[in-house]
Amino acid sequence: MTIEQLYIDLRARLKYFISTKVKDQMLVEDILHDVFIRIHQNIYALKEQGKIESWVFQITRNAIADHYRKTKPRNDFEVEQIPDSKKEETNERHKQASKFLVELLSELPEKYREAIFYTEFEGFTQKQLAEKMNISLTGAKSRVQRAKKLLRDLLLRCCHFEYDKYGTVIDYCKVCCCCNLKN
Repeated sequence: MTIEQLYIDLRARLKYFISTKVKDQMLVEDILHDVFIRIHQNIYALKEQGKIESWVFQITRNAIADHYRKTKPRNDFEVEQIPDSKKEETNERHKQASKFLVELLSELPEKYREAIFYTEFEGFTQKQLAEKMNISLTGAKSRVQRAKKLLRDLLLRCCHFEYDKYGTVIDYCKVCCCCNLKN
């Protein structure tokens, strides 16, 4: 299959896929263009023609991830501008939230609680978790994802959050009736 034929066959699907991850249509076009450049540069490396579509979508996922890595805002300078009283208030909020999350963790089944504990609190990689728990890497990844989903469900069942149109939390309950989390 030629690159031109790939463009004709997959352009609309790739554009839709990218637009589900990136809201700015100009960026969608830029990423799509970048994807086809990468395809052109690497088509020779494709060993199995039958897997070309999954290969193209993997290139697309990588291009989207690269876009977000490049455009990730650097807020290092803003931290220095926060007054000390705000820093102390923020630190206290983080301590309270951490305490609450630890309490929520205790409600998870042991295998999920351990997966979160080791990866999020002890800094284990998922590969190290797999070795520690004597399971496959795929099993470790799955366990961490399920644990995060269970924890998120517990949190959302208990606390109330307000989101912006992009799904970012912009406010949360100041006093939660079921978990006693106080601001």
